[in-house]
Amino acid sequence: MLKTFRARAAAAAALLTFAAAPVSAESYQILLMDNAFFPETTYVQEGDTVTFVNLSGKPTRVTALDKSWDTGMFKDGIEISMLVSDEMSVEFVAKQRGNGGGADTDQVGYGTDGDLTNDNVFDENAEADEIDVFVGALTFDAPPEIGLDG
Repeated sequence: MLKTFRARAAAAAALLTFAAAPVSAESYQILLMDNAFFPETTYVQEGDTVTFVNLSGKPTRVTALDKSWDTGMFKDGIEISMLVSDEMSVEFVAKQRGNGGGADTDQVGYGTDGDLTNDNVFDENAEADEIDVFVGALTFDAPPEIGLDG
């Protein structure tokens, strides 16, 4: 009888432990295409991980609009991950060298030694058509429900 009681108590404790456990965090990928994010808006919760994947063919930098976070410059094919917190700025912008620009490597994030650098990634004097800027967002709102009406 004592064995049965212990088994039931252990099962109840295990059940309560799992029931009280927090919801697991999710991981999301945001693809940086040529002049666009996919998806443009990502629905997240605190503790989730967001990974920016550069598929644009160009070095790119993603920065919060309020400049509270920044990925730094990263090459095509590279992934940068960050943990989502409820205090972070959710709107972000990507900058990459536009198609109309010249071949000045300092303006696309390459230093004099040919390596990527986070210093002076874009020339402030560059013509507007030389730098492509596009906007994306994270949101803590629930994703919209999609009806499957036939």
